[in-house]
Amino acid sequence: MGQDTLRVYLVDDDSIFAVITEVTLKKLYPNVELLHFLNGEEALAHIDGTENTIPSLLFLDINMPLMNGWEFLDELARGNVPAFPICMVSSSIDPEDRRKAESNPRIIDFIEKPFEKTKLIELIEQLETALAE
Repeated sequence: MGQDTLRVYLVDDDSIFAVITEVTLKKLYPNVELLHFLNGEEALAHIDGTENTIPSLLFLDINMPLMNGWEFLDELARGNVPAFPICMVSSSIDPEDRRKAESNPRIIDFIEKPFEKTKLIELIEQLETALAE
């Protein structure tokens, strides 16, 4: 993915979580490009498969209106979009959600909300290392 800056997408209808995530990311990584989508439909409309619409990392909530996280993943799999890392973020305590996320090859991690700043740093550092290789 030949991009120099990290492009992070947040697909989540929780505006408070979105603001906290954006502020934290921008404080830690000022050059991060962050786009926020309120549901899977909005995100899919933006991700058209061209390089400038593919995120370096996508944070995906499970429970959202119009199109939830699982439906987003199903639609993404049907499209002709290059693979990119997805981190499922959810307040769900259902073990089935975690199991389903762990069995999906596109999902690199499952994080319960709210997540710790250290977890965010760990994910971004892993991503930067992978992109540098």
